[in-house]
Amino acid sequence: MQAGKNISASKIFLDSSVSHPYRCVGGNGMRGYTEDFNTHGHYSIVGRQGALCGCVNIEKGKFYATEHAVVVDTYEILSPLFMYYFLTALNLNKYATATAQPGLAVSNVLEVMCPLPPLNEGERIIKKLSLLIPLIENYNVIQEKQNTLNDSIKEQLKISVLQEAIQGKLVPQIVGEGTAQELLEQIKA
Repeated sequence: MQAGKNISASKIFLDSSVSHPYRCVGGNGMRGYTEDFNTHGHYSIVGRQGALCGCVNIEKGKFYATEHAVVVDTYEILSPLFMYYFLTALNLNKYATATAQPGLAVSNVLEVMCPLPPLNEGERIIKKLSLLIPLIENYNVIQEKQNTLNDSIKEQLKISVLQEAIQGKLVPQIVGEGTAQELLEQIKA
């Protein structure tokens, strides 16, 4: 695990161009494009500074890793994608220091035990995860909708019951009492 290098914000551009073709990766992902690269290959990237420290991304090719990004080299012992899934599952944010500007010390992460499956077993795990993750994401969307419904149903029921009461539909109406509309007209008079 190695932190990237500092780069001036003036050297980072929003759009890719001939003069700025390389992705610039910070602690929370893509920051823009730059004219230079300092990393080449396929790596997991861990954010080490800020509210989203511990977030994990993956990069491939030539890119510039900033000082807020930790480049995780697996030295081809493990697949970079396996490492990405493993680091994501660790929830690295829990290892961050609790200050005004949270930070993730690489030394803390290095103390975490990492499984070393054979490369072919790691590939098998990645294939299975690639089948399961879309299902999990779909489940998450459905669960969020369910949570929203659960959060709002009490208020919706209250409004519905009140509406039924106003319309005189909650209990049998006594003909001699008249309707709510008639009562309103009596009050206005």
